[in-house]
Amino acid sequence: MTRYHADFPAVGLRLSPGSTADIGAQLLEGTLDGAFIAGPVPHSRWYTVDAFHGSLVLATDKPLQALPSADELFELLFRAFAPGCHYRHRVESLFDHLGLYGGRIFAFGSNEGILGCVAAAMGYVLLPKTVVEAQRSGFAVYFFDLPSDVGHVVTRFAAMCRAGWSPALVAFERSVRCAGFESALPAASA
Repeated sequence: MTRYHADFPAVGLRLSPGSTADIGAQLLEGTLDGAFIAGPVPHSRWYTVDAFHGSLVLATDKPLQALPSADELFELLFRAFAPGCHYRHRVESLFDHLGLYGGRIFAFGSNEGILGCVAAAMGYVLLPKTVVEAQRSGFAVYFFDLPSDVGHVVTRFAAMCRAGWSPALVAFERSVRCAGFESALPAASA
């Protein structure tokens, strides 16, 4: 986005965070031209391009040598964003995979709130590694790298079908496609 903004300074970009479900609804309503969406894209009518590849980690208040057992995970509180967030869905999928039904997930509205609770030993969270690393100076948290089959996450740039795109949106999509990003970024709309 830095390069795009430098190349097209007259184009206004609006970035607004939200859950995958909320951002998807805004795309369908036509209130967004495009969005970064973590995880699978729920609508076949959308044009998508992979933008970021990253990994989720289990953030904790103490170092871990191994992933906690299913019983230990069941006893823990997990912090996450509201329902509709892909990262929350990944916690739910982990519970399902381990046969854990009724796992406790509490919703918060910000990374800072979630990581503050984790640092205070009030639960664990699955977040992109880059987010946890960027916030570690403000919070005493540790992280455990998840196996790639659990932790790998793809964030995609999504927009409605290309017909009718503005020249600015065409240029933005091209900049995303050509950038060759290798890291994760929290989902945000463009």
